[in-house]
Amino acid sequence: MAVRDDRSDVKQTTAGFRGPLMVQSLTSAKSKFLSLIKEPEELVYLFLSIAIGLGYGAGYLVITTILATSLLLIIYFGLVKRKIIKTNEYNLVIDWKDVNIKFDALITLISEYTDTVKLIRLDSNKNTNSTVLLITPNENTSIDKLMNELRLKDESINISFFEAKTSW
Repeated sequence: MAVRDDRSDVKQTTAGFRGPLMVQSLTSAKSKFLSLIKEPEELVYLFLSIAIGLGYGAGYLVITTILATSLLLIIYFGLVKRKIIKTNEYNLVIDWKDVNIKFDALITLISEYTDTVKLIRLDSNKNTNSTVLLITPNENTSIDKLMNELRLKDESINISFFEAKTSW
């Protein structure tokens, strides 16, 4: 019985399958990896942890500790400084049922209490109207005054405020 040393037909057959499978698995891994990152800061922490692991793994304990500590302090104080800056941009969500209330009238009323008003979304059907606005309230105006004025237009109006740059 002769043993066959030439296995080129097997290599050619499997080589055709290996490439697409590898591309598919890399694409799948890339999409899973990118879906886990929600904020750009998370990517910084990921690469920082990789660098720290490589530094300690290579035996550079003192240098890695000093660099990692200094980078973490810089990041911490940078975040503290950024959180001191007050955010005053809000999303205003209004739902109303009164057909006599026009959107332009609401915008005019809201503009009296805000510096900027930007339309994000407007929905209208037979029974209800809904709008989402990006607003910056005046410094000397409270949100309560704006809500009271809107409620004077329609008692059954629904009003919601939330910070504009919130990542849910």
